[in-house]
Amino acid sequence: MNTKTLMVGQDVYMFCGHYSCYSKVVEVTPEGVVVRNTTGGLLRFDSNGKGYYITETSDCPGPWYITEPAIY
Repeated sequence: MNTKTLMVGQDVYMFCGHYSCYSKVVEVTPEGVVVRNTTGGLLRFDSNGKGYYITETSDCPGPWYITEPAIY
């Protein structure tokens, strides 16, 4: 997914292997976006939607991928 179309406050869906969760965009940068997952962890994603944790570790350290804006 091209993260250049995302905005702060937007919900997104991300996955890593068989793990997945909804997250919220908290920062948009020229390089990509930063999102906060449901447990409060922060991940930095490049402009192609590939990202890694920047504040915690996980059972799936990455890479994580944003697949689409979340639709509830």
